[in-house]
Parts: sequence; structure tokens; C-alpha cells
Amino acid sequence: MRTNPVDRRLFLAAGLAAACAALAPSAALAQWSPFSGTVFGPDGQPANAVWVILQKDGRDWRYLTGYDGRFFIGNLRPGSYQLSVTRDGRALHSATVSLPASLPHDIRLR
Repeated sequence: MRTNPVDRRLFLAAGLAAACAALAPSAALAQWSPFSGTVFGPDGQPANAVWVILQKDGRDWRYLTGYDGRFFIGNLRPGSYQLSVTRDGRALHSATVSLPASLPHDIRLR
């Protein structure tokens, strides 16, 4: 049986996808978790240009919020992290968070 070039490319792509799935089972992917959400100021508006910082075991992950107050920190292992929200070096909020966390995580500043 002869195959045309398009059929052959689809067959090769399907085989490659199956091989990749076997190398990276979903259980291994479930070990990593993102942490995301929105920071709101005391006025209830999204907080622009604040740092969202997660710390664990002497390491930190940082994200500077945009005009919409949103943040996203990916590829985190499950466990407890120290969360800090700062602006101009001043702490605005701190808490301990556990991952995996339900998404999104809203932070309300006072």
C-alpha cells in the first residue's frame, strides 16, 4: 500500500506524540503547579507595579504585576511557600500559601 506524503507526515507525527506521552506521564506533570491571580489595592482596583514574591528553601520566584494587577508564577513544586507582596521595597502583604492552590488566587491589600 502506498501512502501520500501528507498521510506519512500525519503517521509520523502521531507516533512522535505517542512516544512523548510515554516519556512524560501525566503523573509526573502533576508534580508541578502554577500560582497565579490578581492583586487588588485597598480601593478594590487592580494593583499595578507590585512585586508578588514566593520564597521557599532560600529560593525566590518574582512577578511584577501589570496594569491589570495579574501575576503568574509557574513550575512550582507542591508545598508551603512564603508569599510577600511589595512595592518600592515596602511589604504590603504576607502570608503562607500551599500549592497546589486553586486558581486564581486573589490578594486584597489593606
